[in-house]
Amino acid sequence: MKKLLLLTLALYGIAAAQTTTTYTVPGGHNAEGNPVTVCRGIESCSFHNLTATAVDGSTLWGLFGAGGYWTQFDYQAFQGQNPGYKAQYCNGTESWTQAVIVDESGNPILIKNENGNMVPQTTYMMTCTAASNGTSGDGPVIITANVTAHPYTITYVTGWKGGSRRYMETRWVVDEGTVAITQ
Repeated sequence: MKKLLLLTLALYGIAAAQTTTTYTVPGGHNAEGNPVTVCRGIESCSFHNLTATAVDGSTLWGLFGAGGYWTQFDYQAFQGQNPGYKAQYCNGTESWTQAVIVDESGNPILIKNENGNMVPQTTYMMTCTAASNGTSGDGPVIITANVTAHPYTITYVTGWKGGSRRYMETRWVVDEGTVAITQ
């Protein structure tokens, strides 16, 4: 009976232990001053080249695809592998919130965007319970994303015989972010 109790406690301890791997979302600007990650919308963006450091010091690669029901995290064996060798799918369980970053007085913190305008940064947060959907034998995980971004506007012209049209579109530059996988 005592051995059974110890075995049960040992198994419970193993089952209750959780590990979290936190991947970094590439953000900011490159050496040429261009944004590294640009999205039409944070909640519908593919975040490529996410990295984390494994226990052995090697680099882990991933891709986070935000997009409603199909929001997912793909594990990659190397940078740019597509599709990944396995994945975790939110299957419609994702929940997004967003908040403008403010100072101690409650005023939005403004930064200069690519158009030269002062704009607020916004933090987007997402969480979901994800499953491997047969891509591996992995159990369910919790995916937590935290992305800070700011908007800017692009203008482009489309033309056709006999006319043209000018469009303005908002894009989001990722300033920084993380995607955490807890299992």
